[in-house]
Amino acid sequence: MTVNTVHVKTDAEDVKAGSALGNRIIDFTASNTNQTLEKPLWLNRDFYNLEYQPVLVDLFRLATSVFIIDKTIPRIEAYDRWTRDIELNLPVSDPSLWYKNTNLIVKFLSFLTGDHWKVFFTQDKSIQPQRDIQLTKKGHKLDVKSVSLFSGGLDSFIGVVDQIVDTESVAMIAHYDQGQVSKVQKLLHASLVSQFPSAKIELLQFFVQPLATSENTMRSRSLLFLSLGSIVASSISVKELIVPENGFISLNVPLTYNRLGSLSTRTTHPNTLNLFNKLLQNLGIDVLVSDPYKFKTKGEMLSGSKSLKYLDNIANETMSCAHANVGIYQHLPPNRHCGYCLPCLIRRAAFHRVGLDDSKHYTFNVLDLDFLEQDSGKTSDLRAVLHSIENHKTNSTLTNILKTGPIFPIKDLEYFCKMYDMGIQELESFLSVYKD
Repeated sequence: MTVNTVHVKTDAEDVKAGSALGNRIIDFTASNTNQTLEKPLWLNRDFYNLEYQPVLVDLFRLATSVFIIDKTIPRIEAYDRWTRDIELNLPVSDPSLWYKNTNLIVKFLSFLTGDHWKVFFTQDKSIQPQRDIQLTKKGHKLDVKSVSLFSGGLDSFIGVVDQIVDTESVAMIAHYDQGQVSKVQKLLHASLVSQFPSAKIELLQFFVQPLATSENTMRSRSLLFLSLGSIVASSISVKELIVPENGFISLNVPLTYNRLGSLSTRTTHPNTLNLFNKLLQNLGIDVLVSDPYKFKTKGEMLSGSKSLKYLDNIANETMSCAHANVGIYQHLPPNRHCGYCLPCLIRRAAFHRVGLDDSKHYTFNVLDLDFLEQDSGKTSDLRAVLHSIENHKTNSTLTNILKTGPIFPIKDLEYFCKMYDMGIQELESFLSVYKD
């Protein structure tokens, strides 16, 4: 098996050269001596008068490294055309602390990406860049009571709205790697500020993107999100980082047998969050990551929103699609929901539950019975969902959930099973047009 060795260097030219080297050796910067990747981290630090613990900067560098590696090393050249062997060498502020957690980190990364990892730590000799005094003067102290991850999707938007209602303040931690995603995040932030004028609502955006990609994947993005949220929460002494994600998509139970194993993403799976919390604890970070919606479907999140009337007017502006730009081939605007990917199907089922579903917001309408006559590339997720609905009538919910990964504590299994059953019901109700 070929081992892909990933070196972390500090020269901007190494970044460009490394991207061209393909799957053997990838060099890129993760050091403050060149701020190509870290610039947003320091800009937000200076504007919001934050203080970063060195160990959390290390965590960000680990997350950035993994994210770029995941998107840069082609799986097709792996021994099984999927599972890559990756070696990461990372400079950190305290190598001995990180070495103590090597096994936990490898376990976490392997579960998250489905690859074989080796991680080595060296002494980081760099220092944090000096503050931009002018930017600090223009900015202000980040004074909020809650911190929530924010992608621009429906779940994260519901989570932010609930936090605003509860605490009248929230820091929205957003990552983006393309301009259209950033625009959606800013549009929703502006809407929130207008809707809740007395609340403190801050949007912290972080742009991280490799120079070139060979994998269209977001499975490692959650580590980047979690590290950014932890840095901000720790900096303002907020002890809980909210990860708003419905439990049905978090479990991501394989819809068909050929979607088992690493082919099913685990970005916010309970085991992912549990392992990350263990790492934070071992690193001495007083922040707990929690998903208050882990036992709810997307439909239950929507119907249970603390400001449903507001969501009636703005929810369709959120973006949950896996193929947001497919509409350009129909000469439609970018960032429009495709309508046929799994996130779109779950999203429409949620809107259907509360009586807000409208096919005009989607490029393709899966409720059109002629849709299944199209090419399988567009109908594969719909067929998989229909197959899963039918199999659910005879298959064990518990067995299906346990296939996705470990669930702790064991008592949570009962609640996950009830939630999964409800998620299937939402999809079945939405797709009832396909019943014989």
